[in-house]
Amino acid sequence: AEELVGDREWKQLEMLSLQDNNITTLEVHVMRQLQSLTHLNLSSNLLIDIPSALSVLYNLHSLQLSHNMISSVTGIHTVLGNLHTLDLSSNRLVMLAGLDRLWALEKLDLRDNRIEDYAEVGRLTALPNLANVWIAGNPFTLLQSDYRTRLFGLFANAHMEIRLDGTQPSFLERINIQSTQDQPALSYAAATTAPSTATANANAWPVAQPAGEEEGEGEGEGEEEEREKKDDKSTKDDEEKEKEKENSKPKPKMAKRVIRLGQSQDTPKSQPQRMSRMAELEQAVVNETLARQSRRPRSRRSRSPGQESTRSNSTHRSLSPLADRSNDAFRRKIEAMRQEAGTEWLRVLQEME
Repeated sequence: AEELVGDREWKQLEMLSLQDNNITTLEVHVMRQLQSLTHLNLSSNLLIDIPSALSVLYNLHSLQLSHNMISSVTGIHTVLGNLHTLDLSSNRLVMLAGLDRLWALEKLDLRDNRIEDYAEVGRLTALPNLANVWIAGNPFTLLQSDYRTRLFGLFANAHMEIRLDGTQPSFLERINIQSTQDQPALSYAAATTAPSTATANANAWPVAQPAGEEEGEGEGEGEEEEREKKDDKSTKDDEEKEKEKENSKPKPKMAKRVIRLGQSQDTPKSQPQRMSRMAELEQAVVNETLARQSRRPRSRRSRSPGQESTRSNSTHRSLSPLADRSNDAFRRKIEAMRQEAGTEWLRVLQEME
């Protein structure tokens, strides 16, 4: 860089590109000749850290350090305090400690680094002016499929709206962000502690546990399984008991109709009506007989008391409907009686006799 700049002071130079020059370090006295720079490109060199000589560039707003070998940015805020745009893509960054103090930073490119946990990007929620972050090509983008939703959620909890890889959250991501916001807010410390602990446990060598603890755990699991089995058996027994109770309930008996041979099938309500009808028929037969007797002419000859008694007896006998069975009217009455009385017309006839 010294050979390129020389001893001349470049007071009006604002943009400088030193790309592809195998630069490993920068000298302070050289950078002082370039204090008017606002944009500097140091990409595709051999830098392994942030050159401290950049601290004299007070007006520097944009810095490109892509395709170097930078593995740490700790203390970058003491060197570059006024940066608005920083390109650190295609380096060897694992942690982002130091970037969270670049208060003026608006755009940050972290593509193709070695960041394994999205929570490292969560450090950037402390930057109030940050609007665009590029993170594609890092290992966590392949290991954690929901990293975009998680990062958008972290920035939303900090009341920040950013773009990841140049895009805003999609419709589905907004829904997922809303659901995560309904849950208790996840702080950066909680986000970093859990993944780091899980990573440490995954990378640690397996430690043999005492036999007593393993047996205790096995016994606890066995007891839980036995309890579950007992609960299942109790529920099955209860269901079987309920089924047995339902089956043991007596079924409602159907009313049986008993028909006795030789007796009438008339109901008790219809029997008084038929008896009254039979009585009417009997009275009608008696009245008819009396009417026939009254039409006969009486003999003028006097009869003896014996004859009178005989005549009265014969008259009394003629009152019975059996004495005039050859009469057609009597037969009609009998037929009517049979139709009205049904099977009991013989009994009615016997009672009339």
